[in-house]
Amino acid sequence: MTDHPANKTFRLPALSDGEREALLETGICLCNQGRWLESHEAFEMLWRTEAAPHRDVYKAMVQIVAALHHAKLGNFRGANRLFGRAWELLAPHVAVDCSPAGIDLSAVAQWLRPVVQNRKEHPSGMDFTTFYDTVPLTLARCPL
Repeated sequence: MTDHPANKTFRLPALSDGEREALLETGICLCNQGRWLESHEAFEMLWRTEAAPHRDVYKAMVQIVAALHHAKLGNFRGANRLFGRAWELLAPHVAVDCSPAGIDLSAVAQWLRPVVQNRKEHPSGMDFTTFYDTVPLTLARCPL
């Protein structure tokens, strides 16, 4: 297999603190409004510009909002796959309430855990829209 540039994830130049804060706030607000594609763009910019340990948290957020978008379109299998990948990235960070990236991960984990556990019962993808209507994901910043 050749080492093709399309197979790599490229990091972009680092953001200023102000740019990072603005993108984080934008990603959170857009997600909470159900504007997942737009939220995805903000979290993706954070993911592509940050180093560990922030990077995995932002990548997980990219996957969560992408999964929500897939579920909204009825692609429950694709959504379940993305939720599982997001959980794998977040699991090492959920022991602390506040991630280094500034997102309250305890709330994200509390919401995501039953979704991931349900994957085993519904391998083709649970009808996530019903779950989301009952238990919407609300992102929050860590308390200062």
